[in-house]
Amino acid sequence: MAMRRATLAAEPDDQIILDAWLDRWETRLVHLSDNLGCGCCIDMFDVEAPDEALAELPERLFASGERTVPGGSRTGTT
Repeated sequence: MAMRRATLAAEPDDQIILDAWLDRWETRLVHLSDNLGCGCCIDMFDVEAPDEALAELPERLFASGERTVPGGSRTGTT
């Protein structure tokens, strides 16, 4: 199973999506940082997760707007 690193950031409207994703995938993450956001208006986490897990998330939750996809190519822009 391929693993990828990403920084995920959720503003208030998306925090429920990120929380549900973490509940579902937390046991399969290689790395999950502490919340790097303020916790009131943004939650931000560095993760290393299976490709299939990251594929479930909307692009807007990727902090840089860029993520590595299988094969080493990138999507989005910084």
